[in-house]
Amino acid sequence: MNQRTIILIVRRPILAITALITVFLIFVGFVRIVGHLNHTMTPQPVNVKIAIVIDDFGINNPGTQQMLELGIPITAAIMPNLLYSQKEAELLHNLGYEIIIHMPIESKNGRPEWLGPGALTTNLSPQELRTRLDHSVEQITYAVGISNHMGSKGTENPKIVEAIVETAKEHNLIILDSRTSESTILAQEAKKAGVISGTRDVFLDNSADLNSIKKQIRLLIAKAKTSGKAIGIGHVGPQGPNTARAIREMLPEMSAQGIQVVPLSELLHS
Repeated sequence: MNQRTIILIVRRPILAITALITVFLIFVGFVRIVGHLNHTMTPQPVNVKIAIVIDDFGINNPGTQQMLELGIPITAAIMPNLLYSQKEAELLHNLGYEIIIHMPIESKNGRPEWLGPGALTTNLSPQELRTRLDHSVEQITYAVGISNHMGSKGTENPKIVEAIVETAKEHNLIILDSRTSESTILAQEAKKAGVISGTRDVFLDNSADLNSIKKQIRLLIAKAKTSGKAIGIGHVGPQGPNTARAIREMLPEMSAQGIQVVPLSELLHS
């Protein structure tokens, strides 16, 4: 065996090992690149908050029980001066839910009977407005805030808005402007007075259709992910059972996207 043959025999395993190492390094590099791409392309969970306010408690409305079975910290907006107002306030408080007063306020188009008793209307004196507000606060003693039921006319009215803001400030209540009018001044006047306040971002159930409500919940999620937090308003009543079902079925999707449901007061203080 000559020297050239010996060199070839020695080189062949070295070349084979070198080739194997090269292939291995290329494979590792490829795996890392793919892994990085998958990580960057997969939506990462974000920590954002939403508050879900459920209006129209106080009437023993359809959907009430389903809302209480959701197991999330909804904020219950209770209408004053109704048969079940105080009873449902006691129930919700004992179950640990946050409560706000859902104050009926004059609307531009809605029927007066839809308001219910003790409503704030533009024909009332400032003194009578305060009397009605104070009476509502006395009824629903656990309330941490106040929001408007209807109110497209009243939330544009400086006299009514002033009475609400003064009451909230005196009783240390937060204010939620349901924004039933594009020209509402409720939240802005609250802010001027130093009262913690917020405005509704999405109505969840203007339609009682289940898929429509889910679409609105996804809109709420999108708004929250854009700004870090958002407020959605749903209802007990005719649409209540479907609203509760839609929320329940959407909870896994919220969780997967890092959405945290919190009481309204926590969201407004954050």
